[in-house]
Amino acid sequence: RDEVLFQAEGYWQEMLPHVTEAIEQQAEKVRAAGVKAGTACTSGDPADVMIKVAKDVGARLIVVGSTGAGLLAEMVGSTTLRLLKKSQVPVVVVNK
Repeated sequence: RDEVLFQAEGYWQEMLPHVTEAIEQQAEKVRAAGVKAGTACTSGDPADVMIKVAKDVGARLIVVGSTGAGLLAEMVGSTTLRLLKKSQVPVVVVNK
């Protein structure tokens, strides 16, 4: 049986500048409203990465949008649900 290994590393490197620019544009909108905001673009489990970045930068609040599928996850999103369970920093969930 033949097996195919898909390695997304090249794709990630190709997309990183575009993703970084899009995130920075959104952060600019927040900054224009007078809110201090920073950006980070990395890979890994989204909830774990957000918690690590929040800790690394000394964040006092994490704000995320709600999306997802599944029972409770349908209301807040599975990543958001994990973030709410694991984070020691307050998390605000914004309904999109």
